[in-house]
Amino acid sequence: MSSSRHAGLVAVVERLKDGLIIEADYAQLSAADHDRALGFRVLAAAAIEHYIEDLCLFTARTGAARIRSNQPTRTGRALLIWLIGRLEGPSIPLREAELVLDALAVEDALQRYEKSVSSNHGIKRKAVERLVAPLGLPLGQPDEVLLDRLDALADSRNVAAHLRVNRAKTMGPPIAEWEPVKDILDGLGTLDSALQQASTSF
Repeated sequence: MSSSRHAGLVAVVERLKDGLIIEADYAQLSAADHDRALGFRVLAAAAIEHYIEDLCLFTARTGAARIRSNQPTRTGRALLIWLIGRLEGPSIPLREAELVLDALAVEDALQRYEKSVSSNHGIKRKAVERLVAPLGLPLGQPDEVLLDRLDALADSRNVAAHLRVNRAKTMGPPIAEWEPVKDILDGLGTLDSALQQASTSF
């Protein structure tokens, strides 16, 4: 089950849809109606980007807190392994006994992870993979379909934000902006649940 954080994202994006997507006969749509649809694309992508960053930070902090409380989880252990991999010298621990669940080490890992999130923006595949890789997700998460959809939204958002687009001539009705975003919201619900599980269990 996804979190209240995911429910909040869905509510925000649905509000953007209701305010910016005009459902009318195509011949009756104005240039402003098409501009609003492009605005929806840009703002929905921004809301999704903020949500992913916020979700990953929350997950990392939960995993670190569990280690400090002597309740290590997949995320807490993964953060420590990620830290070891970033530092010069030590080899990656291959057995549970080799992984030192030290409060200072996990604090260092968390601070470095938070810094990496603040410098890693966007919803392109590589950006999302960098965010979730240190968090101990099970194999297959995030799934390829979600990553492909995020890539496509990032590309279309960049076109809308940085280039002049005559939407009326090149694109379909404004409601066509909604379906790919809705599919991403559904995929993020699955990712949200997987991160919850990783940060609270092993």
